[in-house]
Amino acid sequence: MKTHEDADDEEGMEFCWKLNYIQLNDTFSEVHQTASPFQAFRAGFREGVKMSLDQGARVRADEFTDKIWWQNYNRLQTWCNIGSDVENGLWAIYGAREGLYKTMCTDWDYVNVRDFEYLNDIWKKNYSGITEDKLPYEIMGLGETLKHELDIPIATDPLDPEQSAFFKTVYQNPARDNSKQFLDREQ
Repeated sequence: MKTHEDADDEEGMEFCWKLNYIQLNDTFSEVHQTASPFQAFRAGFREGVKMSLDQGARVRADEFTDKIWWQNYNRLQTWCNIGSDVENGLWAIYGAREGLYKTMCTDWDYVNVRDFEYLNDIWKKNYSGITEDKLPYEIMGLGETLKHELDIPIATDPLDPEQSAFFKTVYQNPARDNSKQFLDREQ
């Protein structure tokens, strides 16, 4: 199966938008994407990019809040604000904000998000030198920029660890509608 970075659609973006995709809504595994600063940043960055696109395409900044599917918009808000309660969680927040910023506020080629070698390179060149004590300031700066550029209701400071943990106890992920999906079983 060609997924994520191996998707072979015209834009080469993401398998869930373009290929014959069947969504399965059960939990089959757990992913711990914050095992290192780089993994957390990369996971957040990829989600920041993908959740800010409309079916794999960039939208104009003035249409952003209207065109992005509401569930993706809610997930994007979560990625950009929640996570300080786990090790390397601030890196995931920073990555999500940076992915959103690069996609919506620059002419960066967002298709690069599927290229893991590219992501390795930009981490080494642009982000790996950010120290833990400077990270909160980078996050706050991006928050201000995103609020100004996109008029997105984002907290300049992400929620603190106690607030973040509390959010996770009360948040309910939106249900996914499977009414139009089916699974063909081989005989």
